[in-house]
Amino acid sequence: MYDLNLPSISIPDLKETPVTVGRTVTNVGDKKSKYKAVVRSPPGVNMVVEPSVLEFKASTQKLPFKVTFTSLHKVQGGFTFGSLTWVDVGGKHTVRIPIAVRVIIVDSFSDTS
Repeated sequence: MYDLNLPSISIPDLKETPVTVGRTVTNVGDKKSKYKAVVRSPPGVNMVVEPSVLEFKASTQKLPFKVTFTSLHKVQGGFTFGSLTWVDVGGKHTVRIPIAVRVIIVDSFSDTS
């Protein structure tokens, strides 16, 4: 479910075990483009992007990346929000991926938000 190539990332049940999500992006810039990851983690969540730099060698080339989410809190709560933005070195193009994460400590059938 996490590896669907959607333009956003939602983790509705982040527990103590980190969750890794895979995505693929397509170059829309120049043939030789380099993009750097700019991470804005949701509060209480650590996000690591690998690789943190994508180097395209052709237009419309596709490259994969992974994002690992780790809870920093042991508090059950509602969704928190952040983003991952890929910014090209020339500043012409940006690709923003919205992030929504809910930390779950105890599985429950009631809504805690």
